[in-house]
Amino acid sequence: MYRIRIPIALAFLGMVGLFFYIDLKTNTSYATGSILAILISVALWELYKLLMARDFLPCAKIATFACLSGIILYIFAIEYPCLKSLKIVEFYEATIFIFFLMYPVVRREEEKVLENTFSTLFGILYIYFTLSYLMKIRSLGTKEEGLIYLLLVVLVAKGMDMGGYLIGKWIGKHKLCPSISPKKSWEGAVAGLFFSLSIAYFMRESFTVLSQNFNWFYLILFSFITGILSLWGDLSESLIKRRCQIKDSSNLIPEFGGILDLMDSLTFTAPFGYYFLVFLGA
Repeated sequence: MYRIRIPIALAFLGMVGLFFYIDLKTNTSYATGSILAILISVALWELYKLLMARDFLPCAKIATFACLSGIILYIFAIEYPCLKSLKIVEFYEATIFIFFLMYPVVRREEEKVLENTFSTLFGILYIYFTLSYLMKIRSLGTKEEGLIYLLLVVLVAKGMDMGGYLIGKWIGKHKLCPSISPKKSWEGAVAGLFFSLSIAYFMRESFTVLSQNFNWFYLILFSFITGILSLWGDLSESLIKRRCQIKDSSNLIPEFGGILDLMDSLTFTAPFGYYFLVFLGA
């Protein structure tokens, strides 16, 4: 398992690093914005497929396209400040939400029209609303600073995943939440928090913009809460999969599952990371 999982993880990190490098060199947000648009859209689509397994019929195609368009708007809002000042993204998101609230009237003949509508809105809130905060983080400060902030939040959140998996697989004995995720252990959770703190410390020492904003108290607080929320996001998605009686959101990535399985740890950390950075003056 390690021989498959670790090379895939390293390859994925290399690909993400390439997109970050392109944005850094071009001083734009097109590369990271594009990969986030794809990942968030695929994650939303996979969630809707899970819900379909429980006989819900969300408006998957329309909602996924609408959310993809929303992330693209974020990219242009970063590149063209006039769009940001006009609150174009906020207006668009409000329009999406109102549209799907009105949708039951259009589909009033459906037997489960309310259930289908609420499942559509659930996907938008659970995936798009939370993960779009990654684009809000990308928009903080200068373009280079936004890139560093985004890298911080993503790596600290994924540090919980990496530490939990590696150490939990090795010495994990005490089950954390067996009714939801039998493989999670307390040992892995503690190790994950240590990994998150270590990554945050390394980044603080590597980037001036972080060393200026993060003292030791804020560094530990940010790492601890981000790690806990990362684990909580993982458990939340595991609960959805268990209720849908499906092991992985898809088989797109060997040993990992689908994109939703990859992004679940960011669903709660992205909003927290954004507001924490804003609180620090980013």
